Amino acid sequence: VRGQAAWGPVPVAPAAPVPPPASAAVVVVGGGYTGLACARALARAGADVVLLEREGIGHGASSRNAGFVLPGFQAGIGTLLRLAGPGGARELFQDSLDAVALVERLTRDEGIACDWQRPGYLYLAAKPRHLAHLEADQHALRRHFGYETVLLDAAALQGELGSDQYHG
Repeated sequence: VRGQAAWGPVPVAPAAPVPPPASAAVVVVGGGYTGLACARALARAGADVVLLEREGIGHGASSRNAGFVLPGFQAGIGTLLRLAGPGGARELFQDSLDAVALVERLTRDEGIACDWQRPGYLYLAAKPRHLAHLEADQHALRRHFGYETVLLDAAALQGELGSDQYHG
């Protein structure tokens, strides 16, 4: 609903439990994004698939992320480079970009009415030290991944957002 906050899971009437079939070629446990995508891909390939979910479909984190679809990893680029090395980090980062493209493709191909938009990504520095982390990430993304970002200082960001709450 435009003009109103609409965060959180969409209320869905609970369905009556359905007993699982006696057998299946593949059983997928969990009806979040990953389980649903896995079951869908296997079923489309002709596999006999059963998906088991204790709660409702998308009950956990898959329905609680407010619709954000972002590349990268929570741990940050520096941690990724340290743990996986430049080659491994590059592959993982590309996987995250591919995942965003997959969500976009699935939304389009399946006709999912979710107001999908891909305008860009914004990471905010709530504290001065966060800005230093964003600067380091910008350099690492360019150097190791060839991925360009734009770093805005507080004044430029205020012009974009109309808020002086962030350092960059």
